[in-house]
Amino acid sequence: MRNIDIQPATAAALEAFYGRPFPVTARAIMATEAGRLLGVAGCYPQAESMVVFLKLTDDLRRHPRIIVRETRRLLKMARAHGGKVIAQVDEQIKGSARLLEFSGFRPVGAGMYVLEGA
Repeated sequence: MRNIDIQPATAAALEAFYGRPFPVTARAIMATEAGRLLGVAGCYPQAESMVVFLKLTDDLRRHPRIIVRETRRLLKMARAHGGKVIAQVDEQIKGSARLLEFSGFRPVGAGMYVLEGA
């Protein structure tokens, strides 16, 4: 079994993963294995809503249980804000819409999703 660590993400980790400074202040987590960054997920406020984001490497996609567990943790954090929770599907990533819908989001148009019950 691989040892994938989940911990709070730093601004430096987000910049390293995205290749540029992250454009907003966010609460985020990161997945690492032996010091290698495998994925990041987080949320940030935008108007009266919380925007959630998730970006994974193919290595982390091979661990769906970790993805689902940490997605649930992320959504709990986003819901604590009390506003609407929104996400945008990435059409380039197979299964992106399916993960959003599995997590309770519903499509509202133009690739945007809103979390049911948020």
